[in-house]
Amino acid sequence: RLLMVLNVFDGNEHAREEMRTFLWRHLCTGRLIKKYCWMLIVNALDHDKRHAAIAKDQVEKVIDRYREQQRQFERSGRRIDLSDPQAPLFCPEYILPDLLYQMAHYPNFDQQHPHYEAMQTCFYVFFEAVTKDTDNVSFFYKLLQTLKQHNDVLQPKSKNTKILCDIAFEIVHNE
Repeated sequence: RLLMVLNVFDGNEHAREEMRTFLWRHLCTGRLIKKYCWMLIVNALDHDKRHAAIAKDQVEKVIDRYREQQRQFERSGRRIDLSDPQAPLFCPEYILPDLLYQMAHYPNFDQQHPHYEAMQTCFYVFFEAVTKDTDNVSFFYKLLQTLKQHNDVLQPKSKNTKILCDIAFEIVHNE
């Protein structure tokens, strides 16, 4: 839905910057839960390259914040891995399903064909940040396989999720 909002703000650079800053600040302070990080990731699509670079840097900082929370949790004597029931609370890898879902329901998804460059950009920003200094590629393969097997509940005939999973597979494979 934010992609639609970004289209509204497209002509207003100040509004886009304010929205991105608001998202980043609230994600870093924990006022917005991790599942909303996809909103910051799509800001990397900003037409202004400087703003896109800022958004990318902010995504990396949010991912780093979640990594630090994960380390604090582990320093308290509890071990957490990606299959742990509490992993979605701490591990930024679990941003992927929300990102995928939102992109699959982008109103102009079909207009992105044949290369889906905007979707690829979002995946590159996400995977570059989340795979840094971490061996989680096999987790993403499994997660993407699982996501690809499920039909879209809102749009049962849609192949968007499957297309996006294939794009993400290719990017993860090359990371």
